[in-house]
Amino acid sequence: MKQRMPRSTVASRTLLAAPLLAVTGLAGAAEADILRVGPGATYSQINAAVAASQPGDTILVAPGTYSPFSASHALRVIGDGTGPVVIGFAGTQGVTVSGLPAGAEFVLSGVEVRTNTLGAAGSSLVRLDANAGTVVLHDVLVQGSFAGVGLRVSNCANVVVTDSRIVEGGPYLSTSAGGAIETSNSTLMLADCTVTGDVGGGGAAEPGDHALVASGGRVELWRTSLRGGDGSSGKGFLVVSNGGDGLRALNASVANFGGPGSELVGGDAGASGPFGSPGQGGAGITAVNHATVRTQGQVPIVGGFDLLQVVQSSPVLTDATSSALGYGAVFASLAGTAPRVPLGGTATIEVDGNPGATVAVFIALGAGPRLELPGVAGTGVLDLTNYFQTPPFTLDAQGEASSSVGLPFPWLVDQTIWFQAVEINGSQLTITNPAMVVVTP
Repeated sequence: MKQRMPRSTVASRTLLAAPLLAVTGLAGAAEADILRVGPGATYSQINAAVAASQPGDTILVAPGTYSPFSASHALRVIGDGTGPVVIGFAGTQGVTVSGLPAGAEFVLSGVEVRTNTLGAAGSSLVRLDANAGTVVLHDVLVQGSFAGVGLRVSNCANVVVTDSRIVEGGPYLSTSAGGAIETSNSTLMLADCTVTGDVGGGGAAEPGDHALVASGGRVELWRTSLRGGDGSSGKGFLVVSNGGDGLRALNASVANFGGPGSELVGGDAGASGPFGSPGQGGAGITAVNHATVRTQGQVPIVGGFDLLQVVQSSPVLTDATSSALGYGAVFASLAGTAPRVPLGGTATIEVDGNPGATVAVFIALGAGPRLELPGVAGTGVLDLTNYFQTPPFTLDAQGEASSSVGLPFPWLVDQTIWFQAVEINGSQLTITNPAMVVVTP
């Protein structure tokens, strides 16, 4: 999980915490139960706490290694922040969320998912399937390394992944590349994330895996690095050891709004197996089968190299039915300076956007229905029936500022606090990516 240091160049704006009291509907959040998991706690495993929980509860997990679990109702599963919380054992799925009803929110925060699925067909470390509500991964590390797809999303209405790393992911024991993230017929938002495809290896699995494979549906990217995996020395007959793509879109709509740390990079090729053709590097973007990809113009898009590090692949590859275009505008984005804030501390959000633009930050305790407006970049995901809005402020000459809010109220402990901003820059309106913090004791 990433930690950030506040920049000395940003303008500071401190907000009083008292206006949070004016947000309606907080009593329900405060009355939800907290179920504790860990040595000496009521529950020794997360799955037992999930089975005992009611919609809206929080499961607080102490450091340790735990069995995989499945969930299907509104819930927060949160590491307590005192040490690593690792989910998964060899040969099994890690976390599965399926059948979440519309209007419900599931949050997984402050954990590591390291299950090795041992090449089981269709395996994934985190699987989200047929969720009509909102699923949130926050401050999560999903690490594969010959283990399986890191995150598989299918038929989900709203998935938000923020401040997380999904690395070294991809299907094992396959002669064709998959993805660290594979999403199909879903709406997925990645904000402030690092995603890397696995390197080829093991048996006949020489191609490097793609960072993100989107089949149908919509993807939004903010402040996110996508890097395809490298091919590796070939062992399987007729296997071509290509590098993986940063982004591979098939009949999907992808909007990359950029921001600090954004990049799309293809992996390098390795040595192909006997009788296999020479491998080539992956593309930064591949768009096929009626896919549409738009990327902010300052985002680096880089193709990978062949085995000899001589021939570099095109940064963008499309077929005749697809397009990959650039946005000329710069869009504002958010990042939290820390994913966890102690009670009585201050949550600080950094804003990057256009110099002199006007920004207001919105604060809520949960997600709401997606808000998409014609001609507006970005999508609102906050609960707009329960929110507090900061007074508008102006970005400095570097297009930067910070906004802070104090968190003094005891009932905020183990709550998730959402932030999202609106930037007005002339006639251009941007709804930024969301950021989130967890309040710790």
